[in-house]
Amino acid sequence: MNFFKKITLAAIAVAGLSTTAWANSLTLGDYLDAAALLIPNTKTITGFAEVGYNSNIKLAPKGREIDSLTLRGGIRLDVARNYGNGIYGIKGSVSYKYFDHKNQDLGGWDVNVTPYILGNIAGIQNLMFRASLVNNRQSLDQTRPRYTRTRTANAGLSYDLAFHERYGIALTGDYTYKYYPQREFKDYNKHVFEFAAAPYYRFSEKLKAGIKVSYDETHYEHNTIHDDSHTLTLNAYGDYRPSSLFSVYGEVGAERRSYEGAARGTGNDDLWKYNSLLRLRWTANKYLTTDYTVKYAQDDTYAARGAQNKFDTNLSVTYAPTAKWSIGQIVGCEVQDEKANNYDTLELYYNAIVSYKFNKNLTAYATYDYHNIQYKYTDSLDYYVNEVIFGISYTY
Repeated sequence: MNFFKKITLAAIAVAGLSTTAWANSLTLGDYLDAAALLIPNTKTITGFAEVGYNSNIKLAPKGREIDSLTLRGGIRLDVARNYGNGIYGIKGSVSYKYFDHKNQDLGGWDVNVTPYILGNIAGIQNLMFRASLVNNRQSLDQTRPRYTRTRTANAGLSYDLAFHERYGIALTGDYTYKYYPQREFKDYNKHVFEFAAAPYYRFSEKLKAGIKVSYDETHYEHNTIHDDSHTLTLNAYGDYRPSSLFSVYGEVGAERRSYEGAARGTGNDDLWKYNSLLRLRWTANKYLTTDYTVKYAQDDTYAARGAQNKFDTNLSVTYAPTAKWSIGQIVGCEVQDEKANNYDTLELYYNAIVSYKFNKNLTAYATYDYHNIQYKYTDSLDYYVNEVIFGISYTY
C-alpha cells in the first residue's frame, strides 16, 4: 500500500534525501548511483516535532472510520567522514509517535538507521557495505488493511568490477529479515536473499546500458499462509542523461517466480511474466523539477498463496520559487491484480507539502496526504484516508 511504503515529499523537502529513499536505491542494487549522493565530511543533525490529524487510523471501510490526533518528535542524522580512498558514515532517523487515547496501541518508537562504508575496503576498490535496521508500523496489504508493527534488518554488499573505463560488471548481494512481533502475524516472518549481476557498457558520457540478472529466495518461518518462492529476473536497462536538466532510466524484461507447496496451480507458478520500469526527470530551471515513474512487476499476495501483478505510476513536481519557500506535490495510482482471489484494488493517492525556511537552521512545514482505495468486486471494503501534519525542524 502506497500510504505506508511511499517516500513522502515531507522527508525529501525537509531533510534532503531521506534514509528510506537512499536505502531503497541500495536494495535495488544501484549502490554506486546512490553513493554519488553521499557528501564527505558531513555532520547534520535535525530535531523535529509534528502534530497531525488522521481521519481513518484503523483503515476501516466507509462509515466505520476512527480518527485520531497524532504527536511525533525525533531526530534525523546524516554523518559522514573521509578515510583514505573512501567514506564511512550513518544516515537515519529515530522518532516517537503518539496517538490519542482511542488508538494508543498504535504508538511507539520508529527507527530507521543505515550505517555504511564505501571505497577501498580491505584493499578492494569500488566496494560498498551497508546495513540497516527499521522498526515502524505498516499495513500488511489491501487484503488486510490494518496497522502492524514490523522490524526489518538488512545487510548488503556491492562491488563494481570495472574492467575498462567503458565497461564492467556490478555485483550485489542482500540479506533481509522481516519480523512481526505481534503473535497473530508470526506467519509473515520471512528471510529474503538477493543476488544480482549487471554487466554494463558506457557508450558515451551521456549513455550507459546493460543487462541485469538477479535471483532471490524468500523463506517464510511458518508456511501456513505463504509458500517459499524463488524468482529469476532478466532485464535490459539503459540510463540516458543528455544534460544536467534531463535524464531517463528504463528497464524491461521478464521474471519467473516459482512457489513451493500449495501455491502450485495458482496460474503464476513457473511462468515468465513481463516487468518494466521507467523513470524520467526534467529540471525546467533552478526553481522547478518534475519526476515521472511507471512500474509493472509481480509481488507476493497476502490473501492467498501465490502472486499478484502490480502497476504503479506517479508524477511529482517540486517548486522552490525562493530560497525560503518550497512546494511539492505527488499524484499517482496503483493497481493490484490478484490472481488467486477477488481482492483486486485500485488506489489513488495525492501528497503535498509546503515548507518555509526562517533561516539556515529553522524550518516550518505542512503536509497533506490523501489515499482512496477501491475494490474491484465489492464496494463494502472501500476506504479512504486523509492526513494533515504541521511540523517544525531545527538543524544543528
